[in-house]
Amino acid sequence: MQFSKDGVNFFPFEPFAAIRNVTLTVGPNTLSVRFKDGAGNVSAPVSASITRN
Repeated sequence: MQFSKDGVNFFPFEPFAAIRNVTLTVGPNTLSVRFKDGAGNVSAPVSASITRN
């Protein structure tokens, strides 16, 4: 799996995990994730809007 805080620049791929901590700034944030299978196919990103108080 691979995360992005801006939907464009993704962090390096890392092994899948059911839980992943991500540090967000105060206010509105958009977090995107995409996945890669064993054949190297990469999914389209899935995004969520999260507001941190």
